[in-house]
Amino acid sequence: MFSFILANHISMIKFFGKIRENVLIENKTGKYLKYALGEIILVVIGILIALSINNWNENRKLDRKRENYYNQLITDLNSDIAYSKTLVSAFKNDLEQYEDYKRTFNNPGLNASTTIQNLSKFQYSAQPMEFETNTIKTLINTGEISLLPQNINMVITKYLGHHNSLIDANNLNGAEMIKMLNAATTSGANPSLLARIQNQPELIKELNIANNYQQIILQLEAFLFWQELTSETSIYNLNALIQEADSTISIVRNELN
Repeated sequence: MFSFILANHISMIKFFGKIRENVLIENKTGKYLKYALGEIILVVIGILIALSINNWNENRKLDRKRENYYNQLITDLNSDIAYSKTLVSAFKNDLEQYEDYKRTFNNPGLNASTTIQNLSKFQYSAQPMEFETNTIKTLINTGEISLLPQNINMVITKYLGHHNSLIDANNLNGAEMIKMLNAATTSGANPSLLARIQNQPELIKELNIANNYQQIILQLEAFLFWQELTSETSIYNLNALIQEADSTISIVRNELN
């Protein structure tokens, strides 16, 4: 577009140049000065128009890029919300299982063997957090976050900070829980093994796992207690993240519209 306007403009300058040559031939200095001034003004106006159109095109490109980022942000944030709700459901399920287990202590005559059997019903694991949203990180790493307005910049940067803090805290707690689980497993707290040897009295006697029941129970209880605290904290933080994601989506959509 810029080159097209410039080419047309050059043609007009040539046209005025011919008129100026004719005026010089006729020795009309006053008219020559007028034509020369007009030629200068025409050049300036043409350059300004070309620059204006070029800037307009560049701004359109930036607007399209911002619009793409806004749409990607909304998609990522909605994905975060969906994933967070899945995690909340998983953590609540862990808490419900733990509550069911704690109710077994209301029954009289509970012993170590029965408690081990009740503990073996759990699916022992630490719930990881692996959000797959990357648009905010891409904006920061490429420096293109500067393309966004300051209010959007601040909101998504703050959101990413809370997002990363939640992941780091949960994964750190998960690592501690895995250590507890490993310690219990080496003592014989292997649900698969305990289930397999129920009908093997000789093997049970030889392994003598019963001597470790006290240690196993305490280790698994420590794991479940830590899991309870982690689940409650994560549910609270995930619900806060969901609200923040919803709010951020509204702000981005307002800017997009």
